[in-house]
Amino acid sequence: MQNARAQLSGEQRRVVERIRRRYHAGEPLNISAVKRSDPGLLYAAYAVRPFWGWRRALHSAGIRYSNVRVDLQDHVVCRVCGKVFSSLSGHLSKAHGYEAPIAPDYRREFPGAPILSEQLRAHYFGRNHLRGRVPAKRLIGHWEPVWTPEYALDRVAELFRRGCPLNYDHVLANEPGLINVGLKYFGSWDETLARAGLTPDDIRLIAVRQDWTRQRVLRKLRQRKAAGRSLNFQAVKSEDSRLWSAIQRLYGAHDGALRAAGFNPQAQRVAKRRRFTERDRQRLLAAIRRTARTSGAVRERAIRNLRRRFQPEIVCLYRKAWARAARDAGVEPACIRLPRTVRYPTRAAVVAGIRARRRKKQPLNYRAVAVGTAADIALLRHAQAFFRSWDNALRAAGLDPGVIRLKPARQA
Repeated sequence: MQNARAQLSGEQRRVVERIRRRYHAGEPLNISAVKRSDPGLLYAAYAVRPFWGWRRALHSAGIRYSNVRVDLQDHVVCRVCGKVFSSLSGHLSKAHGYEAPIAPDYRREFPGAPILSEQLRAHYFGRNHLRGRVPAKRLIGHWEPVWTPEYALDRVAELFRRGCPLNYDHVLANEPGLINVGLKYFGSWDETLARAGLTPDDIRLIAVRQDWTRQRVLRKLRQRKAAGRSLNFQAVKSEDSRLWSAIQRLYGAHDGALRAAGFNPQAQRVAKRRRFTERDRQRLLAAIRRTARTSGAVRERAIRNLRRRFQPEIVCLYRKAWARAARDAGVEPACIRLPRTVRYPTRAAVVAGIRARRRKKQPLNYRAVAVGTAADIALLRHAQAFFRSWDNALRAAGLDPGVIRLKPARQA
């Protein structure tokens, strides 16, 4: 370790010293947090040639990645109106008319603008990773909580140092998330390799095929349709990875390529649904009448069972309109409506709820409140409604958000 540090250049030593100062001051050192608070430091680490990167910079500073403090934002700002949410998926479609759920037009208007907060992205990223869809002997564990362009380059460099093949097909089979991020931020896999200090021609194990153009993509899609093969996202990705890659690079979204080829994207992905008959409708109406006749403590449980049991029939026969189904059954809609209770009607109630969790020694990090055995979605939603973010609600309760760590086990 000492010899490695002695070989550092002047710029690398300056980066290492700044990293150590942040570490000893208790400041977060995950990539997304450093990018917000000190982007110049991150830029300096990735400007070093040959490629150095953030992971190697921490290693040169003598800091283990497992020991760094992680800080993730619990909100994301809408670039159209400036409002703050944990997820923009519903807001963009309802308030601004963007196509749900990924809003491709919004992504084109505001390149790089996130749709989900960092904490939600970390939640979904960790859950997908733990599923282990494609187990591989050379697959390495993740050390950053969310994908960023810088983390993708660090990951490519680390895979290369460990001797893993980095040609497109091998990485797609074993690290599909890395391929997705590389195409999203750098446009192509060759460019991703080049940014990580590698030579694509040396990495590639097969000859370069004909360049993909928009016309070739459309021709391939039409050929698949004529051959009776599926055009949905997952089918194209698994059966023809090069076509899928060209679509992502040239069109940005699978739906855009389908429209350009003259196909309706919705028709390509809608699965066959059960067809409900008049007999099913009568069974639904009879169940509504039975539920309406209940009373007392049994009533709420009966309503919940009704809504859970007949949700598919309501969606297909009444387009999710329980009130219309109740009128067809001859009962008032209020008879099958769950009582609505507001647990945190005021700012003071939200603060009291946070303090109550603290007294009970329940975790207060965003993820633990959002999911898990100690989750309290009502508290989280009202905190965001009254205080605009979970961090602001913690401060109002007299707590320091920086001390509330990502993992409950690390909380004081």
